[in-house]
Amino acid sequence: MTSRTTQVLSALNSVVLAAMLAACSGDNGDPGSSGDAGPAGDVGPQGDRGPAGELGPQGEIGDPGDKGDTGEPGADGTNGEPGADGERGARGDKGDTGDKGDPGSLMWSSVAVPTHVTPDNGYVVTAPVTLTLPPAAGLTIGQEIDLIGLGTAFVVAPSGDETFQAAPGVVASPWADRSQGNPSSGRRWTSVASSASGAHIAAVAYDEQAWTSALSGAGLTAQPATLGGNNNFTSIASDASGAHLVATVAGWAIWTSADYGVTWQQTAPSTPNEYPQWAGASSNADGSQVLAGNPGHSLYIGVNNNGDWTFTAQTNLGNGNWYATASDASGAHLVAGDHGSMLWTTPDAGATWSAQEDAGDHDWTSIATSADGTRVFATAGQNQLWAGVNDAGTWSWQNLPDSIYQLSYRNLGAVTSSADGRTIYTVVEDDVWRGHYADNHWTFDNVTEGTAAANLAWGSLSTNGAGTQLAATVGNASLWTYSESPSALSVSSGGTLRLIYIGDGVFYIASATGYLALQ
Repeated sequence: MTSRTTQVLSALNSVVLAAMLAACSGDNGDPGSSGDAGPAGDVGPQGDRGPAGELGPQGEIGDPGDKGDTGEPGADGTNGEPGADGERGARGDKGDTGDKGDPGSLMWSSVAVPTHVTPDNGYVVTAPVTLTLPPAAGLTIGQEIDLIGLGTAFVVAPSGDETFQAAPGVVASPWADRSQGNPSSGRRWTSVASSASGAHIAAVAYDEQAWTSALSGAGLTAQPATLGGNNNFTSIASDASGAHLVATVAGWAIWTSADYGVTWQQTAPSTPNEYPQWAGASSNADGSQVLAGNPGHSLYIGVNNNGDWTFTAQTNLGNGNWYATASDASGAHLVAGDHGSMLWTTPDAGATWSAQEDAGDHDWTSIATSADGTRVFATAGQNQLWAGVNDAGTWSWQNLPDSIYQLSYRNLGAVTSSADGRTIYTVVEDDVWRGHYADNHWTFDNVTEGTAAANLAWGSLSTNGAGTQLAATVGNASLWTYSESPSALSVSSGGTLRLIYIGDGVFYIASATGYLALQ
């Protein structure tokens, strides 16, 4: 509404009001002229809000807003099942050769004499000798000793109570085939002899030669120089030291040595037959007296007088088939077996002889005696192993198979005895058995059972004085040794040995080649 309109309406309102007043009070006068329009009144208060109108049509879409910030990563999902293996790829080209490694830490040296070896060293052994290990007290774990036998056998011995532990696959047995890797293999062995210590072994073969060892059978060496080869050796005997040896040759002579078999002297006792078949040699402890048989003729006692041997026929015994004899340490107590007849004994080095009738007539093949001559053992084939005890000059005899079922009705071969006569070894069929005497009775066990030495054609046996080591021959094959309580290691000719100290006094046999034996 315009201000002019407002002025008109105001005037009209005035006219109407005047007329109303005139009617009430009298006649109105003539209207006056119109005044000027008054000013506009104040704007009245705003009325209540009316209801909302209908929704208008949607407007156009506005421009996009700015991109919001990236939210936090969600939790890892579970792994899916492994996929199937893909096909093998083609083989790659050969890589380049790597650089040469640094030299090993071992210091190497050559030895030909008994030596105390030191840790973290290697030794090339060129002679059959014993090498002694260092004491465990001065060793640390991991220290190593390597040994190579250059064409020779050798022995490794602890300095004290140290022991050995073999790695898996490394085998060291108390039975050792000393001919393995040695030219002595395949010989026609007839006899073997051991020194009291067991360190020196001597053996002979028919139509062959003599062999000796200073290492308990390791490093067997042929002795053809002065003894000659291709002799028909039938027996060999040793004194307690092993230095003095006597060997019999069928159809020829008796040979003696005073230097462990290095040199030999031939002796040809006077006999009624042109070709005496010498056999069954035995020796006293110092090698000054020997006993040997001339089968079909006499038994002979030989005495060494400063290198000159004198052999005397025991004519009071008459002719006999003397294939087996035995001597005690003194040489006074002697035993001889007349094959097919009786055993004979003497307490006075042959001045008097007595037939042991209680033992009977048998085909005596092997005889052994204790060092004092009071215990005698003799075998004679099937079911015959006689044990005799001399008590103040009176002999009593017992056939052990009669009371020991393991020996009953079995073929019994060679027999050998310890110095005290309380341990014996004997061939039973194709095995070697050991007998122990204690509490007034004998017990026997098979020492070859379950070993490489089982079921062999055993021939001659000889034990050391303690009865803890044994030397034995196998027919046309080899010479073996056995140790009851081994403490050292023996390595065959050309063999190698690697030892690592692992603590607590134990040397670990990490590797070995050739034939490894305990002795």
